[in-house]
Amino acid sequence: MENVILSIIIPIYNSEEYLERCIESVVNQADDSTEIILVNDGSTDGSQKICEKYTFQYENVKLLVKKWMAFHLQEIMA
Repeated sequence: MENVILSIIIPIYNSEEYLERCIESVVNQADDSTEIILVNDGSTDGSQKICEKYTFQYENVKLLVKKWMAFHLQEIMA
């Protein structure tokens, strides 16, 4: 993927129920200059598997796994 002009970041935490619909919507609107970054914040449902499916299926979809990112951000901002 060359010349990325737009990065779309999708934060994920236990959103298995509507995650595929969300990713499909973004993928269908993206072009070759768009990268989609899925950030899984330690989900305990099937969200991780869904994310992996899309990273294998689409070259412009990337997965970043960070456990408890929201918790750490809350500590920093306190």
